[in-house]
Amino acid sequence: MSFVALKCPGCGANIQLDNTKEYGFCSYCGTKVVQDKIVVEHRGSVKIDTTEELKNLYVLARRAKESNDSTNAQKYYEQIIVKDPKSWEANFYTVYYQSMNCVIANITSAANNVTNNLASTFQLIRNNVLDSNQQRNAVYEIVYRVTGLSTALLEAAARHYNSIDMSVQAQYKGELDQRKNASINLCYYCGDYIESFFGENYIDLAVIAWKDGVNKSGQKTKANPYCVKIKQFDPDFRIQKPKFVIFGVPIIWFIVMSFVFAEAGNTWGAVYFFISLAAVVGYIVWNKVKNKKSKK
Repeated sequence: MSFVALKCPGCGANIQLDNTKEYGFCSYCGTKVVQDKIVVEHRGSVKIDTTEELKNLYVLARRAKESNDSTNAQKYYEQIIVKDPKSWEANFYTVYYQSMNCVIANITSAANNVTNNLASTFQLIRNNVLDSNQQRNAVYEIVYRVTGLSTALLEAAARHYNSIDMSVQAQYKGELDQRKNASINLCYYCGDYIESFFGENYIDLAVIAWKDGVNKSGQKTKANPYCVKIKQFDPDFRIQKPKFVIFGVPIIWFIVMSFVFAEAGNTWGAVYFFISLAAVVGYIVWNKVKNKKSKK
């Protein structure tokens, strides 16, 4: 038995068919391929040009990506990375789609796998995408995909946790926190790698990733170092005061002043008491309104 080299009419891939069979199927796209009876014998070394095949694989991979067909997108990108190891696109999406299709138990490792893959992806973009506009678009695409994946993983983790019976739910809080932290760190590290590989060239894109992580964490105070980083590049970014400063200090102050006014025991003491009460309530309401506006 010998094989005949043919080109798939569907995707242009180079394939081999058993010469004893009249037809076969392309292993790349599934197209039926009928072979003719003319066989040309080649002798010596032959260099195979895969340019056209790669082109077709990119078309198929991107088409699957745009139609949210994650199964086929992953399959085509896995074929591309073998033929084109310098492709940032294939390098990223082979891992990305594996993580998108992960089961609940693997959410933490899925997020970590994409995080670990970001350094090599950004390095490939920096070294091989020389046009500045194309380079920026590539970085933006990574940010867009990473923040979306982070959201999907967080929502999946939360849904699973909320589906657990309340009587045993507390036992799984640690797993939920691990999954949440891994998903949030994915955004943080994405911004860090952009700053590391491109300096301030695309720092606005790094800020998008950092902000997404901060919003998902709910930690918008100076205790979160990413809030401080964001503030350096976005002066309009609002850092919240700690809850104790917002609520604790004025309430303690009000309690102390209440004792003072009670000891005074006169009309002016009552007046000062109600003025202080109105001031504390007004301060708390004002902070809530301000925080709602900053979220918008």
